Amino acid sequence: MRVARRRDEMLPLVPLIEALDPNARSAVGAQRVPVVVCRHRGRHVGLVVDRIVEIVETAATADASAARPGVRGSSIVADRVTDILDLDAVLARAVDGMTPAKSAT
Repeated sequence: MRVARRRDEMLPLVPLIEALDPNARSAVGAQRVPVVVCRHRGRHVGLVVDRIVEIVETAATADASAARPGVRGSSIVADRVTDILDLDAVLARAVDGMTPAKSAT
């Protein structure tokens, strides 16, 4: 598993594509990748994404008919169809069994 240093801790990096589909493999090989930092079960985890289009804070209601493992559904956000992730499910599947990251000193 890839990790990155974030402040004083080692941050495990979880490719979103692999977390959503265990048979998929990320093509990430670059030194710099877009990462969304999330807190899961008391630790930080970096969710590696293809790109960050826009950061929007808004209330959204997911259409559950589009739900699938790791995705609660879809919604219109900032005039775009957007999948609403079930971060607890995605990160639980990806990080369960990992040993806790130790702070670097």
